[in-house]
Amino acid sequence: MVCSHLHTDHCGCNEFFRKSTIVVHARELEAAKASDAAKSGYFVADWDHPMPMKTIDGQLDLFGDGKVVLVPLHGHTPGTIGALIRLDRDGKFLLASDALSIRTNLDRNIVPKNTHNPEQFLKSFEEIRRIEKDGATIICSHDESQWETLRKGMDAYD
Repeated sequence: MVCSHLHTDHCGCNEFFRKSTIVVHARELEAAKASDAAKSGYFVADWDHPMPMKTIDGQLDLFGDGKVVLVPLHGHTPGTIGALIRLDRDGKFLLASDALSIRTNLDRNIVPKNTHNPEQFLKSFEEIRRIEKDGATIICSHDESQWETLRKGMDAYD
């Protein structure tokens, strides 16, 4: 199970995936373990579970076949990652997580108030734009208007 970052709304039900290995960026785990982590939205009950945890330190081709590539998109948190998905029929999609919560932020270069590192956040925007220019559809994490336009269901994308 890949955790884009360790805020409640992105990892709050990890304990129900007892047979999983949790994949998270090393910087993210370090931030979540800091003595003042609760001030930054990290709560031990959300992410500290008995399942194995694999940390990454950069980009990672999760299965070695190019279908799921984890991409560092730091800024929202110290170790935010996105997932670049390559589907046989429908092409590439970047699940940007909170590196891009709503499309307007990218279009207008808006840095949200809850950003850990604004400079790194804007560098992640550059990476998102590069990935989009390369043909990927960017999926925002909390964009209701985008959600309305997406196909849904188990057979919607292939």
